[in-house]
Amino acid sequence: FRLQLPMLKAGQLLKRLSDEGHSNFVLIGDSLHDFEVADALGIGCVLCAQGSHALWRLRQVAPTGKTLPEALTLAISQKGEAQKVV
Repeated sequence: FRLQLPMLKAGQLLKRLSDEGHSNFVLIGDSLHDFEVADALGIGCVLCAQGSHALWRLRQVAPTGKTLPEALTLAISQKGEAQKVV
């Protein structure tokens, strides 16, 4: 697959910061593509089922909330570590 350039550049910056030990990052998205980007960058991903993909489909690949507040809660609690949510 081909990553969109702006998202890839932003993701590369987040990955570099994470590699340097500054923080752990979780990308919150609403599509399978968002999961693919996070996976390619090696960062965590939580999905929100308020986009174009069905809840059941998103849950097949990543933790998924029905609403954005639910997805944020999942992201904050993921791995029990303090993380930056992007």
